[in-house]
Amino acid sequence: MNRISKRLNKGSFSSLSLTLFQSGSVRYIHVPTLKDDIFTISIVGKPNVGKSTLFNRLTGQASSLVHAQPGITRDRIEHRFEFNGYPIRLVDTAGWEDANAMKDSRMMKKMIESTREGLLYSDLGLFVIDARDGITGLDFDFARWMHNQEKQFRIAQGLDDLTERRNFFDDVKIPEIMLIANKCERGYIGNIENDVYRLDYGSPTYISAMHMDGMIEFFQELDGKIPSDYKEY
Repeated sequence: MNRISKRLNKGSFSSLSLTLFQSGSVRYIHVPTLKDDIFTISIVGKPNVGKSTLFNRLTGQASSLVHAQPGITRDRIEHRFEFNGYPIRLVDTAGWEDANAMKDSRMMKKMIESTREGLLYSDLGLFVIDARDGITGLDFDFARWMHNQEKQFRIAQGLDDLTERRNFFDDVKIPEIMLIANKCERGYIGNIENDVYRLDYGSPTYISAMHMDGMIEFFQELDGKIPSDYKEY
């Protein structure tokens, strides 16, 4: 069985716009289609947790902006690179921002859509949190959003009627999530241990993308998340 057949059996899908003509009106919905044959990873989380630094560390290129000011990355940035000899597509998303803190609602919508679409087309999500800041309200908000999206997707999968399912087509099939606690220089983990499990994504992998602390263990764990059929090159 080839990789595409395996992925079809696994039910790995992305999205395609489809026009339906119903009662004289035009409706647009999303229907599932196959993703391509490259394992895709999205880096997600609130701004300024080191997503872009991790992106650049993995790709080996300064493709993503790194700056002290939160929210510098406003658009998705994608880069294809080789990881242990096989291709990976990595996506750096704009970040999950506080709606009340954003003066530009259009920019806010664009940033959320960047995260949403990054997850939609991914096989794995790296949910990055900042060990220095601890677990913040934005972290909890984003975790709740992802859990809710997964719940809505499961509800949609259980509906047989297309009209009923139409209301759920904009919900995202959340991929497997790997929780990453960044900025853990010299083993520093701050005070996140007591709160991190409330995110309901298990124990985090502790790293410092800037200083390479914990990165060997992270690479090993990441390699274990990638199914063998993606490595058959």
